[in-house]
Amino acid sequence: YMRAATRIAEFISKGNLKPGDKLPPERNLAKILNVSRPTVREAIIALELSGLIEVKMGSGVYLKQNKPNLVLMDKGIGPFEVLELRRILEPEVAALAANRITKTQLKRLEKILSEMKNQNDTPAMQNSDKNFHIYIAEVVANTAISGTIRWLWEIRERTELTRVFHERILQEGIFPLLEQHEIIFSALSVGDTDLARQSMSDHLESATKNASNYFT
Repeated sequence: YMRAATRIAEFISKGNLKPGDKLPPERNLAKILNVSRPTVREAIIALELSGLIEVKMGSGVYLKQNKPNLVLMDKGIGPFEVLELRRILEPEVAALAANRITKTQLKRLEKILSEMKNQNDTPAMQNSDKNFHIYIAEVVANTAISGTIRWLWEIRERTELTRVFHERILQEGIFPLLEQHEIIFSALSVGDTDLARQSMSDHLESATKNASNYFT
């Protein structure tokens, strides 16, 4: 995404844009740069952090100030990179957990879900969301799997690009969907591997779509 961010900055400097002018839509930028839309999104976040542009949810991306000699610093792994890997891994993790979860572990997961209900649509819900996903990985009893899922959440909290992005979407009122977590829990509680896999996949697809709405 850093290469895309540099090219967008060059596009801005060569396009005679003035502060307050709107940039082309994400879809158009992806075509111009010949990159994926998630890459464009992460480039936009990096440029917003640099102070070059401003994202107005529901409106678009606007030039904030001209910085012809802008030097971009790598902001670390991006949020859509994390989501893409989670979409690959976590459905299979959920399927494994459906086969291996014990009654005691189900009670613990139900408690985490209950905490999410009590914190619905608040920043505190993010922590319960993290605990829910990490605990499902721990149920599998494979340290490589649980360590990887935990690492992905650490990236979300420690990497500037990802951390700031999630702070922004929380400010815009985009929270984890409780109902989707309840469906995942139900699948695990009856040991349905296919439903667990599909419900986790649906959940992460929805999370990606909701995060993408920040740019539209």
